[in-house]
Amino acid sequence: MSRRLRRILSRTLNAMDIERESKWVRVFRTSQGVFIDSKYRTREYTASADVLLDDWRSASEQEKLDIEVAFRFFPHVDEVARVIAAISRDDPSAASRMRATWFTPESLLNARELSHLLELQDWLRSGDAPERISKRVLVAESFWFRAYEDAAGIEFEYKVSLEEGIDMRLFRESMENAKSDKGRLCYELFLGFYRAAAEKADDSPRSGGA
Repeated sequence: MSRRLRRILSRTLNAMDIERESKWVRVFRTSQGVFIDSKYRTREYTASADVLLDDWRSASEQEKLDIEVAFRFFPHVDEVARVIAAISRDDPSAASRMRATWFTPESLLNARELSHLLELQDWLRSGDAPERISKRVLVAESFWFRAYEDAAGIEFEYKVSLEEGIDMRLFRESMENAKSDKGRLCYELFLGFYRAAAEKADDSPRSGGA
């Protein structure tokens, strides 16, 4: 079956597809309805507060809605309050929603987001998704990991085991020498995932002990 025919069948069967996208979001049609995915989440858009606020001031009503949804995964923690304060002067309701839904460092994905990511990953691997979003690109590599990126986000391939541990002095030096902001971000994400996995392993029952 040709790729084109598979895509036609996918639409007929109400499978995942892209309805539209802007520089802030990508809007999917999924088996559960429409899902708006932030490009801050996928790191395709990484603009600072100044750039985001410039975008907001010149945006149409639809574009402001896109920015509002995208802001959930705004990564610049120290700039969140400034963005909210500036937008509240223009649209207090939007600012209030953005404050309430911002994904903090302690937040977890909700059930709808997790479901979307699972469906998105399946679609990206199926061969039906456009190559521009399904192609996995190596974005960072170190002694400890390889980091690949596609529209589902950043995925890590571990090069060390939990038992080996991490020399934090060497890790920090490598992170500081990363050639791009995305490279440094990969180090931060990897360290968070690695520590979470290590803590989970530490909490697991062990045999042979009292």
